This record gives sequence, C-alpha cells and structure tokens, in this order.
Amino acid sequence: MDDQSHLQGVVLTVNGNFNTTFRLYWQPVTQQMLRCWNDEEFTTEQAAYGIAFMLIRQLTEFTVIERSRKGTGFYYWLGSEEEAGELPFQNKVRLEVSGIRKADDSRVRARVKQKIEQTNPSEDV
Repeated sequence: MDDQSHLQGVVLTVNGNFNTTFRLYWQPVTQQMLRCWNDEEFTTEQAAYGIAFMLIRQLTEFTVIERSRKGTGFYYWLGSEEEAGELPFQNKVRLEVSGIRKADDSRVRARVKQKIEQTNPSEDV
C-alpha cells in the first residue's frame, strides 16, 4: 500500500457477491520491513492473502482452515472454525487469491476470469 502511495484510511471497495467498502490502515513501513520484504511479487502475494483473509472474516461465516496442495487450482480451504476437526473438506469452500500491484478495471476483470478458469479443474475435489 505504501509503495503505491496509498494513504492511511484508503477506501477498499468490494464489488460482486458483496458490495461494501472498508478503510485500510497499516503500520508505518520501516527500512527493516523494506529489507525483509524485498521481493515485490512475493510481498504483493502475501499482502493479498492478508486482505483476503480479513475480508472473509468480515463478510462471511468462513475462516481459513488449511492451505491446499499445489496443482489444485486454488490456495486455501475455507470453512467454519467448528468444522475444522471434521472430515477433510466436508462443507468447505475454496479460495483462490491474486495480488496485483497496479491495474485498471479491465486488467482486474481479466485476472478474475483467469482465476475462475484456473479453479475449474478443482470442481470435483
């Protein structure tokens, strides 16, 4: 957020199954943080996970249950905290996350389409 010159309290707009806004706040970025998070692609991906997890907790009854295996077409299994000990993947949903450092609406729509197609092979998982 800081790298893209966003100010504290920037508005995050959610459109789709949910239509709402959130204001985002974060700790000041230090030189040590910049040194430890020096890979822009990895940092963007991890930040996208963090934002996705917060949105899931705020907008749904789900939480992250576990990381999926590579090759499944998605990153995480979601479910309720009460279901965490039940049979694997019963009543669970899949989460695919994508982080984009900078994009217009057209690129975001293209990425969403790509990610939906990517998760199709896991429909029978």
